[in-house]
Amino acid sequence: MKSQQLKFNIFKQFSKLLAVGVFVLGSFTYAQTEDRPWAVTFGVNGINFLGANNSSLIGNSGQEAKMFTEFFNVEDQWSIAPLISQVTFARYMGSSGVSLDFSGTINVLSQYNNAETNDGVVSFNDDIDGDYWAVDLGVNYHLNSLWDGMKWFDPYLRGNGGYNWIDTNTRNVEESFEESGFVVGGGLGINFWVTDNKAIKVQSTFKNNITEVLEDYNYFQHTLGLTFAFGGSDVDGDGILDKYDECPDVAGIAEFNGCPDTDADGIEDSKDECPDVAGIAEFNGCNDTDGDGVADPQDECVDVVGLKELNGCPDADADGIADDKDDCPQISGPSENKGCPWLDTDKDGLADKYDACPEEMGDVSNNGCPKINEAVKKALINYAKTIKFDSGKASIKKQSEEVLNDIVDILKEYPNAKFTIDGHTDSVGSAKLNKSLSNSRANSVKEYLVTNGISSDRLTTTGYGEEKPLDSNETSDGRARNRRVEIKLSPSTNTDNQYTEEMGTVLNNGSIEAPEDDKNVLNKHTKTILFDTGKASIKKQSTEVLNDVVGILKENPNTKFTIDGHTDSVGSAKLNKELSNSRVNSVKEYLVSNGIAADRLITKGYGEEKPLYSNNNSVGRARNRRVEINIVK
Repeated sequence: MKSQQLKFNIFKQFSKLLAVGVFVLGSFTYAQTEDRPWAVTFGVNGINFLGANNSSLIGNSGQEAKMFTEFFNVEDQWSIAPLISQVTFARYMGSSGVSLDFSGTINVLSQYNNAETNDGVVSFNDDIDGDYWAVDLGVNYHLNSLWDGMKWFDPYLRGNGGYNWIDTNTRNVEESFEESGFVVGGGLGINFWVTDNKAIKVQSTFKNNITEVLEDYNYFQHTLGLTFAFGGSDVDGDGILDKYDECPDVAGIAEFNGCPDTDADGIEDSKDECPDVAGIAEFNGCNDTDGDGVADPQDECVDVVGLKELNGCPDADADGIADDKDDCPQISGPSENKGCPWLDTDKDGLADKYDACPEEMGDVSNNGCPKINEAVKKALINYAKTIKFDSGKASIKKQSEEVLNDIVDILKEYPNAKFTIDGHTDSVGSAKLNKSLSNSRANSVKEYLVTNGISSDRLTTTGYGEEKPLDSNETSDGRARNRRVEIKLSPSTNTDNQYTEEMGTVLNNGSIEAPEDDKNVLNKHTKTILFDTGKASIKKQSTEVLNDVVGILKENPNTKFTIDGHTDSVGSAKLNKELSNSRVNSVKEYLVSNGIAADRLITKGYGEEKPLYSNNNSVGRARNRRVEINIVK
């Protein structure tokens, strides 16, 4: 009875091991497969004769034992050998779900049949004391090959064939029994894979002795063991088979399929631009020391907050030139002049390099030369009205040559100004013919002026036909006034020159005219208003500019103005709009605090909605960051 209790205690210890293994299964997804095709199992085994439908065996109630009688009566009906009593070698056969195994087993037989006394009472005791050994070949079909996932749960069906030797060796020596023979059978089992190569094995196999002398010695053999799978190649020893290891020659981690993460920042070395320094994914594994959104390897000013478009370097004057390359870092200027403003000798707001009259103050619309006064403009209009043409034709009448020569003289006095020549008709005839005739007449005037020394690129012609009458076409006088040629100073005189292309226009013309000189001063100064980076606070050096603006607004007390704020496209559209709105309100507050009535000023922030230039380069973005002061139309 003591030996039987020892065997039972051993089984209980292995049962505890099984319970621990099942508890941790959820964390693992491995099994014996073609990747680790070989396995060896070390285990204990228990043998039950009573529940195997042998003839004349007695159940625990005295009845004849049948199949599965007292199947789970471990204490009274199982013969369990101590320690390791079974060793199995197995080979997984490809991806078919089939494995083959070879087992060697020993046991000490203690239970064969219940004992029945003369008075019919069944007793449970060690009725035999013999030896057992067996060798078996088995074929197993693993059911987890039928589904994806849960590979840790590995149930299988089993077929078995082998040879066993049985010694019952009863206490009555005369009844001792020793025989051996072939056995066949089948059963089922489960492997619980707790790691990629270790499993707890539970198996129950019915063995039917086919040798006649052993026909009443059929039995169930139960196995509990530990299985170790092996055989896969892992050159770098990182626990990931070479078949699945994307870096088979370098030890790595499972998270990156066997590739390393040297700095342990969660980014594998092959995708980490700074593999030896822990960084963040936003910067591909690198750091951003100054927090300006530019990774340190690309940041030319690592310790100073800067702009992305300038490789992480600051631009205090917002002229698109990094401070370390800007000869005038606090004053906006073009890159061609190393960040400094161009010289403006005559102080007319047009840099000398663009000024056709650099030593004589002039008007921007006239390329820096003195502007054409109102009297000259009126003279041109009046002269042009007197130009006569042959009836229904574009040929100029001879008596108009004197007028045209006077016009030539005026245009030569202003060699840098551009002019429009507009042709108009009355409404007599078809609109199509009238437009064609007006266009031909405007071109006839242009040809005369060009022939007499006026550059053709200074003259633009348009034929409006009857589209823009000055008077009613219902009367002969009205129609006569509508048949005319107008020569005017081009409103776009400077739109195609280099100055406008590079500097832009700030002040828009409105129906309420402020003096031209005042417009020019606003045009010159408002784009030099500077703000702290990313803020609406006005820099101190801009107060002088704002004071000039205050002076102009006070000289025109009946005029209302709009103050419009604009940004480039860096950052979100919502934040840009809020910033532009805050900045124009800062300008308005300054003007109001210096005596300008608040109801004369209308502010609006457009953000990035109205760029003057492309936002695809730093120069364009710098020019788009601006404040415009416009006369209310």
